[in-house]
Amino acid sequence: MEEKFGVFIGIGLAIFGLAFVANSADFDFIDTAEQDTESVFIDKSYGKIGESNPDDRVIKFGDFPVGEARGNVRAYRNERTSISDSLFGGENIVFQYNATQPRTGNVSFEVLGREGKGDVYVEVNDRRLYSEPLIATGSPRVDVPQTALKPGINRFEIGVERNSFFGSTKYALEEVETRVNDRKFHDYEDNFQVYSYELQDYVESPLTFTITNSVKTSPLEISINDQTVYSKDQVRSQNEVEITPRNANLTPGSNEITFSTDKPSRYDIENAQMTIRYIGNVKRQNIELDFPLNKNQIDLVNNEDTTEYISFEYQNLLPSPRPVNIKLNDYQETLNPRNGENSIELEEGVTQQENSFSFRSNGTYQLDNLRIYTEGEE
Repeated sequence: MEEKFGVFIGIGLAIFGLAFVANSADFDFIDTAEQDTESVFIDKSYGKIGESNPDDRVIKFGDFPVGEARGNVRAYRNERTSISDSLFGGENIVFQYNATQPRTGNVSFEVLGREGKGDVYVEVNDRRLYSEPLIATGSPRVDVPQTALKPGINRFEIGVERNSFFGSTKYALEEVETRVNDRKFHDYEDNFQVYSYELQDYVESPLTFTITNSVKTSPLEISINDQTVYSKDQVRSQNEVEITPRNANLTPGSNEITFSTDKPSRYDIENAQMTIRYIGNVKRQNIELDFPLNKNQIDLVNNEDTTEYISFEYQNLLPSPRPVNIKLNDYQETLNPRNGENSIELEEGVTQQENSFSFRSNGTYQLDNLRIYTEGEE
């Protein structure tokens, strides 16, 4: 009797099991498709990558008056030019300055390059004050004594003399400037250099100066590259003006600053300077890693219905964007990632059984949720 009862129970369980499997298939209780079409190979968060330190450069304009006062008046400036002499002619620099009560002056320039070996000369009112052969990168400053200047029109000439009858000489010059200490109404004009790397990672550049004395019938105005950045009438005060690439139209190379006013105003300026601050030192840090794929992952990669991706969350921590170079085996791409989520779809055959991956950038940034994975088509 007990044997018959055991056989009956066994048969019943077998029938129930077959029915359960059949129902499970009908109602999708076991779904293998979704399990077989997605796999994550790499999933890492790194946080902050790279180190950056601020740097600065001080540009000093010094002490000077603006308006009706004695000061060093800029009589001439040429950012880039050339002088030459040959058997068939040449070219030199000639200009005039109308002085009121001149004392002294100076002529300065930088030599970019030369052809030949002739002498560069400087003459003021037909009086030769300087004559020397110069080398490339030379930067002479020629002092002009009071005895060479006069009230009224003064003639300046910068030229070159070839060293032989049939020879020729040519000099390429830049930053050619002449200033005369004179008593007359004048603005203060100067030029300063800005470098491309300073603008690339620009932070700030305050312009500071002190007004020690003034006759303020009109405001003191400051302009940079013809953009007004300051306009106030002050008696005695310490001032700070925020200069930006936008409000001053700063560009790589030479930029011009002007302190000006209208008659009969006068402002005495002391310790005028601008401090350009930028990210000066970036310590590069790269991500490099190797990872294998197991047999199931290789099968997924080789499946025609799956696609591989690289995705990551990126946040730039520098004032300007820096490109990122991503390399996975033979695949390589340089891009400017956006702040936030980024995704790259990989071509077939990039991902292999043994993989080498690198993420490189000369910058400082936040990197999280770096994932390399395969995903099936929906």
